[in-house]
Parts: sequence; C-alpha cells; structure tokens
Amino acid sequence: MSDSHDNTDLVVRESSSGSLLEVIAKAVSDPRIDVSKMERLLAMHKEIVAEERRIAFAAAMSRLQEKLPQINKNGRIVVKGTERSRYAKLEDIDVAIKPLLAEEGFAFSFDSDSSDGKLFKLSCKLSHREGHAETKYLVLPIDANEYRSNVQSIGSTVSYGKRQLIKMHLNLIERDEDTDGHDLQTLSEEQAKDLEALADEVGANKRKFLEYMGVISFDTILLRDLRKAITALETKRRGPHK
Repeated sequence: MSDSHDNTDLVVRESSSGSLLEVIAKAVSDPRIDVSKMERLLAMHKEIVAEERRIAFAAAMSRLQEKLPQINKNGRIVVKGTERSRYAKLEDIDVAIKPLLAEEGFAFSFDSDSSDGKLFKLSCKLSHREGHAETKYLVLPIDANEYRSNVQSIGSTVSYGKRQLIKMHLNLIERDEDTDGHDLQTLSEEQAKDLEALADEVGANKRKFLEYMGVISFDTILLRDLRKAITALETKRRGPHK
C-alpha cells in the first residue's frame, strides 16, 4: 500500500492539471482503485489547479504593473473657499486602468456593509479570467459634514473607499502623491504668532478671519496659505477699521 501511495504522489507532482485528469480518469476505470486514493487524487488535482491559477494571476499582475500610469490629481477638496488637498478622481482612475485590466483579464467587484450606519466595511475583489481572485477590505467612518445629506455622505465614503482599495490592489500611484505632507504643513509657532500680531495690528476681526481661512486657530493655517493670509490682512490695513 505504501509503494502504491508513493507512486501516486510521484505521478501527481510531475503532472499538470490536464495530465492529472487523465490519471484520474484511468483510476476511475480501474476496479482495484480504492475510494481513499481517489479522494486524494481529486484533492491534489484541486490544489494543482488553484496553484496554476495563482501563477497566472501573478504573471498577469506583473505585466500590468509595467503598463499602469500615474494618475493626475484632478479632484479638489475645498473647505470654505480654501483648497485643502487634491486627489485622483475615481472616474479618472477608471478611464486610465479599465482597458489595461481588460487586456490582462482582470475585473473589479465591490460590496459594502454597515451594521450601525456609522462605520462601513467595504470590500474589493480583483478577479482574473483564469479563476484566481483576491479580496481586500477597508473599514471607514461615514464621511459626514454640515454641507452634505446623509445619502451624499455615504456616497462620498464609498467613493473614497473604492479609490483606496483600487490603489491597494494595483499599487496605483497618484502623481505628486509624495508631496501631500508638504502641502498640508502648517505654520510654525513663530509664524502663527507673527500673523496673529499682524491681525491685531490691522484691527482685524480674528474670528471672521479664521473662518475666511477655513481654520480654527492661527497655528492650523497651512504654510502654503501664508501669503493669502498676509494679503488679506494687509488689505484690511488699507481699509477702514471695523
């Protein structure tokens, strides 16, 4: 019995899924084959097929990576008239990657679930035409603010989640992505104090000024907006004090 098992394992290891099917077909016609051996052959065939599909998936992904472009950040997040950040829009990502995905036999599918309406679990499955698929997950709080309805907030959350999951699957890069940290750098302590002193000097209403800048305090003003802030205050200096 041991020799028979050893021979079977050797045949399986040296077989592709197609030739293994031939081995199984011959085994089925052999009245001497036992059920346990047949089950083992079928399990090994299943493992080989799964491995072949994983290899095909990985090879296609490798080819795809060479073709994927960087995506321009055409989306803008604006708070009270001030641009806070930029991002690659979902429709721009779709246009850039869809023909490349189709060429390599990839397709995305998405799903979402929420038990409390506050946290959303988003899933993104990337399937390949050879049969292998991989799924990634993301749990996000609802992207709510005073300007959107609840339905719009849910839509914003799902859209953001889709973008992030696609980027995770494909290692997709947004152009100038590495500069985000610099774009969101705030004023130094000294710069914030100097700007607040200028506001006092020109008699500005600091609450209204901070609302205009879209921030809650002087030290949360973005460094890139410093020139805008100074210009606004100098304009106040030239006008009547209120």
